[in-house]
Amino acid sequence: MIFYKIIYIFFLLKGSIKCMIPGLSVQKVDEKIIEKKRQDTLEICKIFEEQNNLDIRNSKEAHPRLRRNIQENPAINREDLKRVESIVEKLYDDVEEKITYRQRSFNDSTTIKISHRRFNFAPASLSGPEKQDPSVDDPKILHHGGSDTMPWTKKWHHGIVPYFIDPNSYDVQLTEVIIKAFDYFEKVTCIRLQRLRERPLDKKSLQSVEWLYISNPSGIRQCVHSNERKPNQGVQMVVIGYDCMSLGEILHEIMHVLGFSHEHTRPDRDSYITILWDNIKAGYKKYFSARRDDPLNLPYDYASVLHYPPRAFSKNGQITIMAQHPTKIGQREALSEIDILKVSKVYNAECMERNKEYLIETCPSVMNGRKEGQAATIDEINDYFSERIWPYGIVNYKIRDDMEFTTEEKENIQAVIHHIEKETCIEFRNLDSRRGSSEKELSDEDRNKKPTKLVEINPQQSNKDNVTLPSSSAYNNGKAKMTYSIPNSTPKTQRDTDNEISNDSWDNLKISKGVTRLKRNILPLRRHATNILTLVRSSEPGCQCHPPGRPNGHKDLVINNDCFNSVNDLLHVFVHVLGLDHQHNMHDRDLFLKIVWDNLTPEIKSEMSQKLPPAAAAGFTYDYQSVMHYPWLQIKDGVTNIMYPIWNDGWAMGHWQGLSYIDVRKLNLIYKEQCAMRSHSVSSKQLF
Repeated sequence: MIFYKIIYIFFLLKGSIKCMIPGLSVQKVDEKIIEKKRQDTLEICKIFEEQNNLDIRNSKEAHPRLRRNIQENPAINREDLKRVESIVEKLYDDVEEKITYRQRSFNDSTTIKISHRRFNFAPASLSGPEKQDPSVDDPKILHHGGSDTMPWTKKWHHGIVPYFIDPNSYDVQLTEVIIKAFDYFEKVTCIRLQRLRERPLDKKSLQSVEWLYISNPSGIRQCVHSNERKPNQGVQMVVIGYDCMSLGEILHEIMHVLGFSHEHTRPDRDSYITILWDNIKAGYKKYFSARRDDPLNLPYDYASVLHYPPRAFSKNGQITIMAQHPTKIGQREALSEIDILKVSKVYNAECMERNKEYLIETCPSVMNGRKEGQAATIDEINDYFSERIWPYGIVNYKIRDDMEFTTEEKENIQAVIHHIEKETCIEFRNLDSRRGSSEKELSDEDRNKKPTKLVEINPQQSNKDNVTLPSSSAYNNGKAKMTYSIPNSTPKTQRDTDNEISNDSWDNLKISKGVTRLKRNILPLRRHATNILTLVRSSEPGCQCHPPGRPNGHKDLVINNDCFNSVNDLLHVFVHVLGLDHQHNMHDRDLFLKIVWDNLTPEIKSEMSQKLPPAAAAGFTYDYQSVMHYPWLQIKDGVTNIMYPIWNDGWAMGHWQGLSYIDVRKLNLIYKEQCAMRSHSVSSKQLF
């Protein structure tokens, strides 16, 4: 009986381990929503340029803005404010999870009330800091102003907080909890919390760049609050206890990270609450001591997420904090309105400066419109990928030493392989498998020669000099229409009545003449594979990108330690193996990215300076969601590398959990012939 219980527990544990492996999925982007976001971006830039009434880029170079100018309140047309507000309202209508936020009031008898809601970097920059709002009952409440000169210990530059989550402390589910809380914080404030894909380990990044390292190496369960009074200097370690993974507790911690103290420790707290010292545990009374000053000067907030609950650190179950008015204290559900005002008051100028710089850099590209990308011929695309793609769409691999990888790492590898096989026609063959094979071997000549083009094409198009792939819409379901032509000598039997093949039609394309010539070609045995990847584990930091495409012969694929920080990083490595390049090096990337060249390390600057030929895009337009895209912010060698998306649908670039829809279509397109030959070879083997 005990034996069966052990077996039962084993399978339960095995199932729970599998659940920890993140699920990769292809998320189809709604073209209408993306187009709407881009129209909103265009509208914001129009308003911004109308206000400045000059060439923004040249103005910045010729007339550097002084920091004090940020405090000036630009004259803004009331109709422009309403237009901006309507744009933001529509954006919030598109959010799946409804967010509670304060709206602007357009009552002619009162001054407009401004609230800081997120429209990426743009809307908050249009209004500028305002003076005190006379419509507010309490004169202490300021919606804007004064933040630039306010002394603040932990002010994050431009309101941007980079962070890295330790995968050894938080599994996939807990990481998602943290990220969702951060996303909520971004939606209701102007703060940007940007996740780092790689953990900075160099000395300069640890000492001179401000970022968060979220980790729990000791497995602490209770809440551990950051020291909000310690100035920012280099990396700041943040511990989120396992019993403190609720939305409110994480928001509480973010407020500390930004420099805000507990509400119940304010200098004037004795007018609002009573501390019952005799009920507090020994050693915890220091958490109830009132601080000396409060530069914010806002009304006492019983509803603050920074307020302790009534029985905090009680030694006998009795209350330790008693409110002098009948009200709830210590809520952990969301930020209160005054919590949001705190962030606005301290970080308004930082966010405003960030927003202005962003619009100055990107609006010229937005106003110039979306230009057509360069065309590539089918021959150019075939030549570009011919030495990269794996014959028959089969990737031969093996693990050098099974003990090098942990069980979870091997499961992550299998999760990536399964995702690619599920979404594309590509197949991975594990040469370590002991399963036999009855497949006949190809001759060396047949195995090494380039496959014959399988697509039947129309000789009526021979009057064209080349074959072009017109640039399609960025989000037209990933379809790339291909127009092709052939010489006049093409036999009539190879004609195809259609001279355009959409990407969807490749899935059902009938192959005739070329297949007949290949009936003798049967897949090679596993042991005779000419290109083999050997997976090797390395303890080196970072996640090295290998040259795209198959190796010429046998090659070690070294997977560094940080490639396992995210299953998406591992997927990135494997898609390089399949032959795709970095998305941010595409020929048309300047229409979609604003690279801050002065904020790049020499290594990344060298990489970014190389643009790929149009053939590398395989006929598809720029794809922010590609798994091959870097995030907009990285930290390396003491430098914060930044490349802003020009369009507001690009802020999630570099963090897509799975292949993008265009990634899938691109891989299926360049491997279509090889997969067709593999499929026919298998069926031919069955016929003979």
